[in-house]
Amino acid sequence: MLLLFAVVKFQTAPEARWHERARAWLRRDSGVTVQTVTLWGLKALQVTITFTCRQKAAMRAEQVGLALEHIADNQVEQVLLPDGCPYTDLLELYGLRQPDPKALLPVMAVPLVEYIAKERGMALGDQMVTLVTPHMKVDAMAAAHALCRRCKALALYGGHDTRAAAGSLRRYYGISVLEQPAPVLAADSGFYLLFDKPAALQPLLMKRDSVIVAVGQGWELPQTGPVLCVDGAHFEPRSGAPAQLVPGVDGQRVLALLAQCGVYNANDLRVSYVTGQGRKMW
Repeated sequence: MLLLFAVVKFQTAPEARWHERARAWLRRDSGVTVQTVTLWGLKALQVTITFTCRQKAAMRAEQVGLALEHIADNQVEQVLLPDGCPYTDLLELYGLRQPDPKALLPVMAVPLVEYIAKERGMALGDQMVTLVTPHMKVDAMAAAHALCRRCKALALYGGHDTRAAAGSLRRYYGISVLEQPAPVLAADSGFYLLFDKPAALQPLLMKRDSVIVAVGQGWELPQTGPVLCVDGAHFEPRSGAPAQLVPGVDGQRVLALLAQCGVYNANDLRVSYVTGQGRKMW
């Protein structure tokens, strides 16, 4: 049975009497309970770690390590931990990781551009958008198709495979799709949608009222200046989900996991607000 993730919960048991502690020691009770559950139609491990009131920090860490080892033995890689969990540094030792909320950004690239355009009073249909990516992979290609249906013109920049993609998009949608445009042409863009940074990238000229939306990795965006830089966002389900998907767990991590597992796609989520330049914007 394929287990896609694990949910870890912590609890503290009330102080036990000496004979109860003795029985637990004789049973070799580790304080770790594991069961298989179904969440959102996905098979997962639910791991409950029970501490005792007088348990020392070293013993608690050893107990957590035992639980993580059990998770790794089940070939599970992603773990949902409560917010503020002090044991996140142990995950790497067992080949585990938490879902990264930033993994939602490439999936939600076009909804982000639409949201920002609306908040700034910009008509996306009047804008040229420059999409920068080293390769036209799934998320970048999906964004390119969606933008061709929404914007005035599209520029593809940075990848060796952008020429074929530009020709295909141009023929299919009948709009202007530029491939590796000269910097002076790219300067006409209202939005720069940045996926992962290409290895060799010439400087891009930008208008003062342009907006950079970074959904990939490798970018160092200015924290001040005339160009607005967005590098983060908060998302929520459109309907049918409680405010907190897993009690005590960062909802953005849960949404990132569910998007990765195919439970949610870009049509199922909406943008709550965006962040950039060290602050919440809208």
